[in-house]
Amino acid sequence: SSSEGENLYSFHSSLTISPEGVNYGDGDPVDINYLALSRDNAKVGDKVYVHISTSEPIRDLSLYFRSEEDNLFVAYVEDCETSSPYIEIPSSIISGTYSLTNAVLFSNNVTTYYSKEGSIGTLPYDFQTTLTISGGLSKVFIYENENINSEVIRKLSQSSSDIDIVVNTDANSIIRKELFDIIKGKNRRIFFNHGENQIIFDGRDVTDPQIIDVGILVQDVSQSQNIGALLSDGLVIHCPDSGDLPGRATIRLKATDRVTKVLHDLVHVYAYNEDTNDFRVIQTQNQKTDAGYYEFSIKGYADYVLVNEELDSKLVGEKQNDAPVVSFLKSNKTYLLLIGVAIVMIVMVTVIIFIFQKQKKQKSE
Repeated sequence: SSSEGENLYSFHSSLTISPEGVNYGDGDPVDINYLALSRDNAKVGDKVYVHISTSEPIRDLSLYFRSEEDNLFVAYVEDCETSSPYIEIPSSIISGTYSLTNAVLFSNNVTTYYSKEGSIGTLPYDFQTTLTISGGLSKVFIYENENINSEVIRKLSQSSSDIDIVVNTDANSIIRKELFDIIKGKNRRIFFNHGENQIIFDGRDVTDPQIIDVGILVQDVSQSQNIGALLSDGLVIHCPDSGDLPGRATIRLKATDRVTKVLHDLVHVYAYNEDTNDFRVIQTQNQKTDAGYYEFSIKGYADYVLVNEELDSKLVGEKQNDAPVVSFLKSNKTYLLLIGVAIVMIVMVTVIIFIFQKQKKQKSE
């Protein structure tokens, strides 16, 4: 478990130094002539080849990397006795830039320890290798909302780009604008926990940082006077305010025993419009996730309703610009009327022309 503000995915490994000193076994230490990687950036699952030259053959090699955030990554080199040794980037690694700090070389007779600082029990080697890894886990910081202060804001602002922030809001649901400033436009997320439910913001969707209240309340429809008058069953997620949010957000409703007594695994999500006393479709066919949540995306606050059956069309308001357009060609009566009027007009024009020409002829005679 993590204490407040700690990296949830810190991998605390250590390099054990032989009590005998820089080498363990019978023989002289193995010298490193050259050590580098085939590239300086990689993604999770990639192979990165190791270029190494030593004073004698080695059968195994371990490389120790450390990031600026003090995350440790231990790479065990595969195919070490071939001409193409490599490391593979594990899925458990935290994204970031790592520097090579230590190496352990295993030959048939001796184990030799190297460190960049030449600390006690190791030989010094000036490692110049860095590796930037993407696609891994993010750094996760966990806070109680009431404990977030200017120092916490500064710490989060200076963290690497790919971070997740978890904020527990049961004691205080008012969120500072600065938290949204930290993630705006970046590959960062904030998870606001309120009870067993969550509101999640992705920094890439945040456009208007602002103070908000995340104290959502889950109720039976019968507990809402207006909605209860329209619906007989379902749940309402009551939001504390109405209007726009800092950006698109995801609401996650935990499928607790209380919730699943009302809702099935497949639900339909609507937003209640108090002005028109009807509903707007948010998402139909919403399937409960394997993690046990009902999730849907919102752009602003409203009262959201989850029901097992799609609502009657009479309860769902029309979308803007969706008013029905009258098609004359699709109306038989109108179509026939138009044809009749056209025929009459043609006849009248013909008669008028005939009379006019007849009168003109009589005058000429």
